[in-house]
Amino acid sequence: MALPSNDWLRSDEVTSIFEASAELKVLPTAVVQQFKLTKEESVLCLGLVQGKSIDDVADEVHQPREILRHQFHTLLEKTGTDTEAKLVTVVLSSAE
Repeated sequence: MALPSNDWLRSDEVTSIFEASAELKVLPTAVVQQFKLTKEESVLCLGLVQGKSIDDVADEVHQPREILRHQFHTLLEKTGTDTEAKLVTVVLSSAE
């Protein structure tokens, strides 16, 4: 999926992304398979899509933050993104 050439999203795009992230309760199998995510990466990815921080997810799954930070960097590599915002956008676009 190609991302917009500028870093700014239109307000309707932001609203659409926010609504989609609020409704997502589990990552679709297609997303997990497309990016070859492990179960742990999927849990972190879903948390980020839902607007949680890495620290929030670490607390929820009772794992050290350092482990989840490493998983986050792996998620960026697997999705070809370089920021959390782009990761969430790519995942939500792939989930449609």
